[in-house]
Order: sequence, then C-alpha cells, then structure tokens
Amino acid sequence: MTCVPLAAVANDNARSLSLAEFTTIVDSGLPETALVRAGVLDADAAVEEAETLAPLGVSFERQEVFADAEGVALQNSVTLEWSFDVSGRRGQRIDAAASSAHAARLRGERSQRLAKLNARAMYWAAARARLRLASLERSREPLANLTASLKRRASEGDVAGADVARFELALSDHDDRVDLARAELEIAEKRLAALLGRPGRIAATDDLSLPSAPEDADSAVSDRADLRAADEDAASGRALMRAADRWWIPTVDVSAGFLSTDFGPGTGAGSDVASGYLARLSFSVPLFSRGNAERKRGEARAARARATRELLERRVRAELEAATVRLASRIARARAHESRRLKLTAALVAKTESAFAGGEATALELRDAYAQAVAAGLRTVELRYEARLAELDLLRARGNEPPRARGAVQ
Repeated sequence: MTCVPLAAVANDNARSLSLAEFTTIVDSGLPETALVRAGVLDADAAVEEAETLAPLGVSFERQEVFADAEGVALQNSVTLEWSFDVSGRRGQRIDAAASSAHAARLRGERSQRLAKLNARAMYWAAARARLRLASLERSREPLANLTASLKRRASEGDVAGADVARFELALSDHDDRVDLARAELEIAEKRLAALLGRPGRIAATDDLSLPSAPEDADSAVSDRADLRAADEDAASGRALMRAADRWWIPTVDVSAGFLSTDFGPGTGAGSDVASGYLARLSFSVPLFSRGNAERKRGEARAARARATRELLERRVRAELEAATVRLASRIARARAHESRRLKLTAALVAKTESAFAGGEATALELRDAYAQAVAAGLRTVELRYEARLAELDLLRARGNEPPRARGAVQ
C-alpha cells in the first residue's frame, strides 16, 4: 500500500484548471471588481461636484415708467452674473473630496486583493478535495484485495470467519469515506465553477506543493492599502477643517450687462433711445454662518481616521506575527510528516505484509498497518492544505496579492 496521495482523480464532467490558468482568469476580473469600481466612481463624482464652478447667471430685465397712463420711459437690460470664491474654501473642499476618493481607491484595492486571496483559498479547497479522494481510492485497492483473499482462505478453513467480518467492516467504512470524499469533491468543484461564472464543475489540478518558508515578521507595520486609506481620510478631514476656518471671508458676486432706455417721443434732434452698460459688484457676508457644521464634520472624519489607523496598526502587527509563526510551523510539520511518518508507515506496511505472508503476523495487524497508511496519506494532503491556507493568511496580513503561478498570463 502506497502512502503518496498526490495523484489526480479522473473526472470527465469537470474542466481541469492549473493554478496558472486559474490565476489568469481571476486576474481578468471577479464580480467584486465591478463593486469596487462603482464605489470609486461614486467618490470621483464627489470630486467632480467639488470642482464645479459657480453657474453663470443670465438675466433679462424690463422696466417701464408711466405718466398719465402713458409710458414715458422704457428700460431693457441683459446681465451676466458670476460668483467668485476668494476665500479658498472651494480649493480645500476639492482637496477633501480628492483625499476621500483616493481612500476609496485604496480600500477598493484592498478589497480586490482579499477577493483574489479568497478565490485562491477556494482553489486550494477544491485541490484538497481532489487529492483526498485520490488518496482514499489508491488505498482501497490493497484493502479490497486482502479482504477477497481472506474470504477464499476462510472458505478453505485457513482463516476464522470473524477476521473476514472485521475486514469487510473495514472495507465498508473505507467505501463510505470514499463516497463522502466524492461528494465533497463535487461540491468544491461546483463552488469553484460558480466563483468563475462557469457552468458545471472546475477541477483544481494543483498538487498543493508546500510554499516557501516565511521571512521573519517585520517589527514595523506593513504598508497596507487600508492603512494608507485611513491616512487619506484624515487628510480629507483636515481639509474640511481648513475650509471651515475661512468662513468669515465673503463671496464676491460680479455682474455686467447691456442697458437700453427708450425715453418716449422726443422733440429735439437725435434719437430718443439711449444705450449703455450695467456693472455691479456685491459681497455675500456670512453673518449667520460660522462654518461649525463643516468643521465638526472634518473633525469627526479626521478623528475616525486616526482611531481606525491606530486600531489597524495594532491588529496588523498581531496578524503578521501570528501568520508568520503559523506558516513556519505548518511547513515544518508537513516536511517532518513527509520525511519521517510516511516512510515509517510505508516500512510498517511492507514488513507487516511480509510477516503476514510468512504466518508471523495476524490479519488484524495487517489491517491496522493499512489503516495507518490511509491516515498518513490523508494527513499529507491536510498538512499541505493547511500550509497553503497559512500562506494566504500571511498575504492578507501583509496586504499582498497571491503570488503569480508559473505560466500565468501577465
């Protein structure tokens, strides 16, 4: 009985994808990408709104003066009006909106990376289910052969019927585990297909090779996108507070236009219609506004960002240290298992089979040796899967994307 479980299971109903092919599809876009893009567009709209200049006003005015029910003077004017913000509030509000938009982009970047990591975790889960089924199917054959051999020997009176019954029960339990593993594989492959928006099933063909050992956790906080987004939120709040500090500077309104006046029937030479221009300069004095609402809004945004940053810094340090230790431990355990326990189990099976053939070992001892081999094979898959998940945990803590698989399209 072999203890190496890393053979693929044939499945004609599933489309096989290597890790490189899967990575290429995921990089081309997930549903989360559209959600992130929508959030960024919403933030960009706020910047556009802040950058919009005051509208240009156009007005037409007509005035006529009457004396004894007769119009003696008619005046028409066309005026253009525009407001100038000389306080600098508009520029600060643009800075605040731009910082918020940048923060939205950074949070979107973080969300996209997490989505890719979650997709990679689903790929690993499908690969694990496939390798578990392969291990159980490979380890069934020697158990089934031994059970059939014992049945023949029992019919000849060489083996007790109780031993045959024990092996039949062991084989039945093994078949039940195979059926369960087959169902779990189908579920995992259908979930993977649903993630990619494909019909049917997608098989993950990767063998869950162990990742590289991690470097020591950096004592400094990593430059994660969500940390930088908190900094941008704080900058946005400070810009709002600067805008509020300029509440006392008035807004300048400028208007200019053409003026035409008809003075009625004239008695002298020349025209009775006169034309000219209209100019006006006015100020909107903010007597009843102190910018309190904008200042408090900016203070709240900046305070929230500082608290978020501090919370993330503490959390990131803990996540980095824990993920680094976890990954190093799982890699070491997997390597120790494959270099020691697998070899010991294989040697135990070989010795027990030889001893059983020579009459020096009982059938129950051989059955126990086979059970050890089955457990060792499944443990190999599990340890490799856990190491891959630990690698993803470290990438999440660092804020990195999954490493590109060899052969993935750039």
